[in-house]
Amino acid sequence: FVTNVLGLILSPYWLVFCALCMAPMFGVGVTFISEIYPKNPVRGIANALSINAIMIVTMHFVVGYVTQTTGIKTAMLAGPVFLMISWLILKIEPWKSNAPKN
Repeated sequence: FVTNVLGLILSPYWLVFCALCMAPMFGVGVTFISEIYPKNPVRGIANALSINAIMIVTMHFVVGYVTQTTGIKTAMLAGPVFLMISWLILKIEPWKSNAPKN
């Protein structure tokens, strides 16, 4: 979040650092999904990748629309907003109800 905001305000080089920090999250996410759904991890990963593709298309549409209506600066500020939304979703931890009991 911080590197994204710094990239928008100070220098675009911070956006590169932001991407490098987010890059390992894909592999960690796939492993996490495999642990949440131990009986059928392939289905969990397929669902996650499908939802991810839909969200990427939606994000590109929204950023394009906001760019046309209000400008690129406003559209780029949507990045930190969606990062905060992602963080809040992770804080809720809905997967705890699916976790196997020891």
